Amino acid sequence: MNHGQTPANLRDLAYNQMKQQYVEARSRRGTPRASADAQPTRVAPPVPVEQYDGLKAIDVMHLIDALSDDAVRDVRAYEEHHRHRSTVLRAIGRRLREQR
Repeated sequence: MNHGQTPANLRDLAYNQMKQQYVEARSRRGTPRASADAQPTRVAPPVPVEQYDGLKAIDVMHLIDALSDDAVRDVRAYEEHHRHRSTVLRAIGRRLREQR
């Protein structure tokens, strides 16, 4: 952590970056898709935010409360593919169930 940065500041910074990246990704979803003949490939989900891997589980849990359902699903995909933190995955599951 840099001098003067608190966990809350880092969480806010991560949230703002994640939100911006999410908006940009959503705007690119209208791009042309691969042809039907193309073989599907498994691609690891992108890092949801630049400092995501440096966030503690509690910071991610606070962050997901402020995200849209689609953004939370993106975080879940990344978490399942990379970090596998059960506390984060349980919090995401609860958050998505509450939104139904």
